[in-house]
Amino acid sequence: DQHTRFAWKNCMTTTTTTTTTEPLDDHGNNQADATDIEVGAVTPGELEVPDDLDYFRIRLRAGWYRFETDHSASDGDTTITVYDSSDNEMGFNDDYEYYEYDSTLYLDIKETGIYYVKVESSSYSDATPVYTLVVEEEVEDVHGDSMTDATPIELGVSVHGAITRREDLDFFKIHLSAGDYRFRSALTLDDQQASTRMFVYNSNGRELGSNLNDLQFALFNAPAIILEILEDGDYYIEIGGAWFSRPVYSLLVQEFTPQPDDYGDSFKNATDITVPALMPGAMQKPSDVDFFRVQLQAGRYKVL
Repeated sequence: DQHTRFAWKNCMTTTTTTTTTEPLDDHGNNQADATDIEVGAVTPGELEVPDDLDYFRIRLRAGWYRFETDHSASDGDTTITVYDSSDNEMGFNDDYEYYEYDSTLYLDIKETGIYYVKVESSSYSDATPVYTLVVEEEVEDVHGDSMTDATPIELGVSVHGAITRREDLDFFKIHLSAGDYRFRSALTLDDQQASTRMFVYNSNGRELGSNLNDLQFALFNAPAIILEILEDGDYYIEIGGAWFSRPVYSLLVQEFTPQPDDYGDSFKNATDITVPALMPGAMQKPSDVDFFRVQLQAGRYKVL
């Protein structure tokens, strides 16, 4: 009857089933399922969940390589780990620059073979970044990176080099007689974002001078050092990239003839002046000093 139908209708229930679909994984989570990539190719990827791993397989010849992720278009923080075919870790990087969350790793691959690249989120991030991965061959490092394997150079002969990665250093060895010399590096490519830094050492490794910019000529990416060499012997020049840059540069060491000294350089030969005096002067070389001798009566004086 009517009351029975009403009671039955109110007793009916509806069951709803919710199906959760996991996001599709674009790259394998282990070496066996790694995605094959090639040198120079830009490969897109996405870490779909916070604990996702993306593996890539690549064949490399012996040489220097740069492994780099870029996820500037999305949030997150990626890391890169590189393994050889025996699963030995070759290198790891998280945050190549302190103000960026991309990763860049430079490796000197000693043997031709298969290598694996793992991309994952940093342990400090729960984001799921969209990124690109590229592996590129770097310019060959033709100069030694220490005093023991420094490249020999000659006075007055320009040599060229390139800083192939941020950690790269180029060392040069030159034999000099006692005298004044100018050590100068200059960029050989018109790259205002690149800059070199330079140090000079004696044969015992003691630093004799350093410079980041040649302020005398307002060349802020081409340092120069003027030194008075006191003893005949071998000397070493270190060139590196300043401000994380990778410059292509030239290096030239020349004899330097300072201008005649304008004033005496000791108490014995000090230049006599009288009060009041306005004396223009110049430092003819870094070791130059100027001495002045003045006769004063009791009183107060101002020296500027």
